[in-house]
Order: sequence, then C-alpha cells, then structure tokens
Amino acid sequence: NQLLAERLAQVPKIDTSLWNTMALVFTRPTFWQLAVGFVALGLAIGSIAIHFVAIMTDAGITSDKAAWVLALFGPSVLVGRFVGAWLLDRVAARVVVLPFFVGPLISCLILSGFTGDIAAAVAVITLAGVAMGAEGDMLAYFVGRYFGPQKFAQLYPLLFGIFVICFGFSPVLAGYAFEVLGSYELVYTGFSVMLLLGLG
Repeated sequence: NQLLAERLAQVPKIDTSLWNTMALVFTRPTFWQLAVGFVALGLAIGSIAIHFVAIMTDAGITSDKAAWVLALFGPSVLVGRFVGAWLLDRVAARVVVLPFFVGPLISCLILSGFTGDIAAAVAVITLAGVAMGAEGDMLAYFVGRYFGPQKFAQLYPLLFGIFVICFGFSPVLAGYAFEVLGSYELVYTGFSVMLLLGLG
C-alpha cells in the first residue's frame, strides 16, 4: 500500500488552470466580438483575393486589366502592415480598428453590385489588401490589451487560427454560393452583414 501510494504521488497531476481560464474567457463578450470580427475578415478578404479576377471578367473587364488591378493586393498588404503597426503605437486602438474593418466592408458592398468600373475595382483590392496587412497586428494588440499577457499564448493562436481557416475556406464557400445563386451579390451582401456585426 505504501509503495502504491508513493507511485501515485509521482504521477503528474492534470493542470486544470488552463481549462478554467479558457472557460472564463469564453464567457466574455469581448472574445466573441473579436472572433466574429476576424471570422468576417477572413471570409471577406479570402474570397476577394481568390475570386477577384473572375468577378472582374464577369463584369466585362479584360483579363489583363483584372490581373493588373489584382497586382495591387501585395503592395497594399505591406502598406497595411506598416501603417497599422505605426498607428497602434500612437492612436487609440478603437479609432485604428475602425478603418481596417470599414475598408473590407466597403469592398464587399462594392462587389455586391459591381458594374465593371476600374476605379471601384482598384478601391476593392486596395482596401482588402490594407486590411489583410493590418489584421495580425490588430489581433495581437487586442488580445494583449483586453486579456493580458497571461492569456496571450492561448488566445492569439486560437483567434488567428480561426482567421486563417476562414480565409482558406472562404473561396470554396463563395464559389459554391456562386454556382447555386448565379451571382456574387448575395455572397458579398452576407459578408457585409458579418463585418457590420464585427464592428459592433
């Protein structure tokens, strides 16, 4: 019996503090607001990045012009990365996050009724790219700001993983919706609603 007791004492105990902490986090509205916001960003930006050329050519823009406009996405991501980080160091976070959510919202609203205007196409891809560049910095800031450094290691990968999954899944979702509905109008109207909920 003494030997058994000694053996049992050597067995590492399960640390329930992590689970207790996460359970507490899941009850906070702030967590769910962040989750909904980054789900919406992932769905909107991912679908725009992949379906952009198809949307442009369906509206009568040539493939060459559509590809030229799409090439603006990369530089826009870089601008968003640097500008977002610079602003977060100097301006109130709630002020900074607004344009980076409103940008993709404007992009989705334009695409829900896109008529083939080149200037509108440039605005769509530029706003989406800037938001894509800033999302990592914004998420890191908000997790640290609202949940503290103790929970950062658990929450940042979780929320960023949600964004990445939605980003990767959104082209499939948008493509399927297009096949069923015959247009992208309802797809980007739905993404617009989700982005509005994330802004709330």
